[in-house]
Amino acid sequence: MPCEAPPKLSVPSCKGPMIHDSNDKGKVFCPYCRRKRKRELEGIQRQIQRNNDRLQFVQKLSTTEGLTGASLQRQVTAKAEQVLIDLFDDAAMGAGRMPADFALMCCGSMARREMVTFSDIDAVLVLSNNEPRTLEHFSAIVETMGSRLTFAGGHLTNFQFCPTGLSPRFFCNTVEVLIDQALDSNAGDHVRGALFTRLTYGHPMWAAKYQKACEKALESGGGHKQEALHQLQGILAKRRDEWKLPGNDDLYVDVKAQIYRPAHMIANELGMYYNVKGESTRDIILRLVERKKMSLQTANLFMQVLEDYAKVTTAHQLQRGREEHWVRLRPVRPTDPDGEALKQIPLAPPGQIAAIREAAQRVAILWKMADVFVEEKNKKFALRKHNPFTSRKPFVDYA
Repeated sequence: MPCEAPPKLSVPSCKGPMIHDSNDKGKVFCPYCRRKRKRELEGIQRQIQRNNDRLQFVQKLSTTEGLTGASLQRQVTAKAEQVLIDLFDDAAMGAGRMPADFALMCCGSMARREMVTFSDIDAVLVLSNNEPRTLEHFSAIVETMGSRLTFAGGHLTNFQFCPTGLSPRFFCNTVEVLIDQALDSNAGDHVRGALFTRLTYGHPMWAAKYQKACEKALESGGGHKQEALHQLQGILAKRRDEWKLPGNDDLYVDVKAQIYRPAHMIANELGMYYNVKGESTRDIILRLVERKKMSLQTANLFMQVLEDYAKVTTAHQLQRGREEHWVRLRPVRPTDPDGEALKQIPLAPPGQIAAIREAAQRVAILWKMADVFVEEKNKKFALRKHNPFTSRKPFVDYA
């Protein structure tokens, strides 16, 4: 890394700040880079302390008797958001006057208040203008945030900005530019998550403008119903591969992809189909019930899946010390192809295994209901299109 001092003060032999290397013996640092290096290392130490405080909070929370999975996730999310706000202020310290208004919008599990122990951080940064000075100012803040999250342990635990694109490192611009990025089909389905946000920090007016633009973008191309059916069809295709339900003799399960994702995504697309909004998956489910688009019995299926996922994953990740969704369901056998690698994952306690098995049965019913829903809604000439999610006896009708 070259010297970062201004041209007139630059030292050719200076190694630059090199914040990733704590051993500076035998290396030359000019006064400018030494100060920057010291400032960054102190910033990383402050982030390490925030991470430790957050982890202690989650550990204490997970042992609270009678705490529901929903309450657990809301409090874990609130703590992570405060860490993010403190990190932003810390990174912006000394950067000078803000050249534009901003709104830091959380996405994904943080937006839904459904984070678990080491969920990564999905976010976009909305700016009131994208003049070169503005982009340079906020890009520097975001880069500092990202590097401090990584160097403070995020490269090990994955408590860091989303590494697959849904991050303010890539989404930092004006409303119009961000919407174009989120709708870029070449960037993959993941970036579509930038259209589902909640204000974490900053100016409410720009947050509202961005969310209004997101709503308009989701309605384009045929409206909520067509988009929802299109997404549901894509979701149904995934149950044959990465979202396939675990079999009775499977060695392991990916609780996020095989248990949580189907329930969350089906509920989300139902909400889009009926134009029902909510900050969390659970909110959408309850509002669907209020609108009589879902029965209480079906809502209970969804809620129990979300509850089991929250508690199993929180406990598992606390034990593993990082974001990990693979849970082992039985002892490893000599004939298991991935046995040696999966021996490193501890066998889940009986209570967790039972919860996963029951959740899988519920997800199987939700898959079948989603199948019927898409089939019914795609009928062109039916006078009355059936909604399977209103069933009062889903275990009988769709098991």
